[in-house]
Amino acid sequence: MPIAVSHVGPMRPDRRSRGSVSRASILSGVGPLLMVAARSGFLLRPWQVVTVLVPLVLRHGAGLDTVVQVSARRSGGSTAVIDDLGSTSYDELWRRAMLIARGLVSVVPGAEAASDHEKHAHPRACVLVRSRVSPLAAIAGALRAGFEVIPVDSFGGASSLTRTLRAQKPLVVIADADGLRAVREAGFSGPVIDQDRPPRCMGVRSPRPARRGRLGLLTSGTTGAPRAIGSPDATLARAGGLAALLLASGVRSRRALLVLTPLHHGHGLSAAVAGILVGGAVVLGHGLRGAALQRILDRHSPVALTLVPTQLVRMLADGVVPPASVRRILSGSAPLAPQHAAAAIDAWGGVIVNAYGSTETGTLTRSTPRQSSREPGTAGRPLPGISIAVTDAAGRPVSRGATGEIRVVIAGAGGSRRTHDVGWMSPAGRLHVTSRSDRIVVSGGENVSLSRVEEALAEHPSVGSASAEGEDDPEFGRVVCAAVTLRAGLEPSDAPSPDELRSWLDARVERFEVPKRIVVREPERPVTGRRAAARPSRRNRAS
Repeated sequence: MPIAVSHVGPMRPDRRSRGSVSRASILSGVGPLLMVAARSGFLLRPWQVVTVLVPLVLRHGAGLDTVVQVSARRSGGSTAVIDDLGSTSYDELWRRAMLIARGLVSVVPGAEAASDHEKHAHPRACVLVRSRVSPLAAIAGALRAGFEVIPVDSFGGASSLTRTLRAQKPLVVIADADGLRAVREAGFSGPVIDQDRPPRCMGVRSPRPARRGRLGLLTSGTTGAPRAIGSPDATLARAGGLAALLLASGVRSRRALLVLTPLHHGHGLSAAVAGILVGGAVVLGHGLRGAALQRILDRHSPVALTLVPTQLVRMLADGVVPPASVRRILSGSAPLAPQHAAAAIDAWGGVIVNAYGSTETGTLTRSTPRQSSREPGTAGRPLPGISIAVTDAAGRPVSRGATGEIRVVIAGAGGSRRTHDVGWMSPAGRLHVTSRSDRIVVSGGENVSLSRVEEALAEHPSVGSASAEGEDDPEFGRVVCAAVTLRAGLEPSDAPSPDELRSWLDARVERFEVPKRIVVREPERPVTGRRAAARPSRRNRAS
């Protein structure tokens, strides 16, 4: 059985958490919904917007749960999500979400009082995510139940899941059948809910917690342990601009959006939310490539698709041809190399849209197809309310065309932020992102800390020192390669192989941080006697 609980009872409200709703929070939530209502044939009349839409946002926040509920009222039996198991309607998606919400209320006794997070008032739920509809329903349901929801990569391996659960300390984990065993193997002893078979809670009313749900997206952990970044209304605030772009691309009810990016990242989740927001059919295809991807494209004829640059490169290499229905290909999460952008434009036409941002800031810039055709690889101009500057090491702006560190100013956030990204601004004012400045390698859309890889390798008992560097790669953009020097006194026959070192790293870093190539070097032999005395003179002669 997926869950064993010794007590059933409702969550106790915490009156101290109610508080007021800020004007910015209301506008960030209502604005995108009103925009969609005006531009996509929203089946709510003006008086329904006032009596239905606005109260839902004020009561529950502008999260995925509100998006699904409103879209279910609007689109009902039309297709919401398509995965490898079939299609799910908006009504069914909302029903699944409410089953999860009622299940959380029933199986997590006193969730609000039991929360042991010193810095977070919300009880926390981790949702194991793969490219299926169940995690979307689980996230929406947990938000409606008042939880802080952390989407977690279900393909990261047992060691990665163990580290994540220990760091996030969830009160409950929601996983599909494939993830239930992994959760237990990771040592989690709390309640676990099956995404596909939530507990039937007869007599349990729809939850109305004293606090809004909160979505938290995990950072890459490049500056320490991964931490959750988000706010109660972050989902719609991030997805609103993307929804407008999808509407301009022609995504409407019964028109498909193909999401190739993973749902535990802000890029993929925002795309899925935006597709639901505009009433389209969201096709989940993370991990597809080659002939399998071509079949999905031909079968569903999407209007737009989202991907990372590595997936774009693979499509070109595999000879995948988007159908004529595709009007936008949205790239993000990593720099798009100019040569790859130009090749895609030559092969598929002017459909490339490239974006730049981060988990902490959301989307900062976005190009148009025309801008991408004129300057292949550009991330475009800043979005409204955002200013971008390229500076030198002292923080002084550099001239256009010169490379420097990218700094961002977000209206209302106060001061400029260092992004640790390196790029340059074209004469036309369009941003080009090239690399990182803080020993971070962006590989296939994932941020890899070279320092963390070196520290993990150096912990091996046979390793004396380790170094890691990023190297250019035609598929992933950049990959991590490492070299280790064996501990002094170790016999070569006892040296670990590169495969053994990769296994060592599997238990200590994320799967995408394991180097593609590891070189093992013997320790330097101590030099004594005449050779040692002669070495300084030889160096002096060489200099």
